[in-house]
Amino acid sequence: MEKSKISPQQLFSLIILFEFGTALVVPLGVDAKQDAWLAELLGLTGGVILLLIYYYLYSHNKDQLLTSYIQKILGKYIGYFIGLSYILFFIYGASRDLRESSELFLLQFSETPMTALSGIMMILVCYAVYLGIEVLARTGELFLGIVFSMVILTIFCATFSNVIRFENLLPVLENGWKPVLTTAFPDNRNVG
Repeated sequence: MEKSKISPQQLFSLIILFEFGTALVVPLGVDAKQDAWLAELLGLTGGVILLLIYYYLYSHNKDQLLTSYIQKILGKYIGYFIGLSYILFFIYGASRDLRESSELFLLQFSETPMTALSGIMMILVCYAVYLGIEVLARTGELFLGIVFSMVILTIFCATFSNVIRFENLLPVLENGWKPVLTTAFPDNRNVG
C-alpha cells in the first residue's frame, strides 16, 4: 500500500471545510436568542477541551489508530465496544449529513427524487475516496480559497449595508444561563 502525504496547509483546509460544512446551513445557537454568541463560546470551550483530550491520547499513541489504543487503555472488551461505537457514530453522522444535504438540494431540484440526489452525492464521495487523500486535500485547498473569498465578501457587504445592529445583543442573559447552557450543550436524546 502506498503512503499518501498531505501538507499541514492541506490538512488545515480539510478541517476548516469540514467545520464549515453544516455550520453555514444549520442555524446555531438560535434557542439562546440574543445570547447565541455566549452559547457558541461555551460550546467552543467544550470542543477545545475534547480536542486536547484527543491530542493527549494521540501524542502518547502516535503509531496506532484510536480504535487500537482505546483497547490498550480500557481493556479488550470495553475498548472494542467504544471503538465500535465510534465507527457507528461516524456512519450515523455521514448518513445524516447525506440526508440533510439531499433535502437542501431538493429546494432547488424539487422534481428530482431524493434517492437520485443522494446517489449522485454518494458517487462523488466514492470517486473522491478512489482518487485518494492527496487529491481531496488539493481540492480542499482550492475550495478553501473560494469559501474565504465569499466569507470576506459577505462580511464586507454586511458591514457597509448597515444591517449589523449591536443593540440586538442586549440585554445579555435576559433569560438567565439556562437557555445558553442548553443550547451550548444540548440533550441529544431528542435528535432524530
